[in-house]
Amino acid sequence: MGGRFQVTPPYSAGHIPGSTMWMMEDSRSILVTGDLYTRDTKLLVGAKPVKSDILIMESTYAGRNHEDREQVMARLKARIKEVIDDGGRVILPTFAVGRTQELIMNLADTGYEIYVDGMGNSITSIYLNTNGFLRSKKEFQRALEKVIEVRGGNRMRQRALKSDIIITTSGMLDGGPALFYIQNMLNDRKSAIFLTGYQVEGTNGRLLLESGTMNIAGAAVKPEMKVEFFDLSAHAGHDDLVSFVKQVDPETVVLCHGDQREKLQEALEGYNVVLPFNGREIEV
Repeated sequence: MGGRFQVTPPYSAGHIPGSTMWMMEDSRSILVTGDLYTRDTKLLVGAKPVKSDILIMESTYAGRNHEDREQVMARLKARIKEVIDDGGRVILPTFAVGRTQELIMNLADTGYEIYVDGMGNSITSIYLNTNGFLRSKKEFQRALEKVIEVRGGNRMRQRALKSDIIITTSGMLDGGPALFYIQNMLNDRKSAIFLTGYQVEGTNGRLLLESGTMNIAGAAVKPEMKVEFFDLSAHAGHDDLVSFVKQVDPETVVLCHGDQREKLQEALEGYNVVLPFNGREIEV
């Protein structure tokens, strides 16, 4: 492709608020997805396919599908109810960008006392003061009125410890107020830590899921709380990626950001699929 590219206004990628897909055109068109999620949630409208000649797309979950998101959310709500009915409290370690706000949207109407702590509150302020990020700013504002944001120091956190649900960063337990709350509830067998995001290898969250232990202030601890994982990934699963490609219907698909790209390549028979590698120059 030669000449000077024309870049159109971005399209929503559905991954997190503000995530975008970009179309570049000269004699032909290139669509670059970045991180991609194609299904609608309460917080965001999923990415919609845009016709292009060349598609450069992520492939994080090539070869793997997610459980239906609504079913996962229903299970999460059911487990939260069981814990609270038994006299416990629930800590939801949460990503600041996107996941904090999605949980607020989904849990605000449960009638429980919910505190929200950490960097997610700062991100929420950005979304409220910038148009175009959310599916419905009004609905999000209504949900936000039903939770309590921790905007102070230790006094508010002590109150949060007595609430039903605490939504707090960090989502992988490597820092943030989540460690404060867990440290104060370590021996509470009735309470629970429910993880809703991918836990990268080497993080406290992965360690907790695999061994039941984690590190706080340099010391290994073993919470007696219940620990469970709920898959609320913001990346499209295998079947949704295949469907997206077929609706875009490009001549060439360039698969990035994935460690099982070959499985997606196999499912895209009839398309010219390119698997780039670091240091390898490709021509499209």
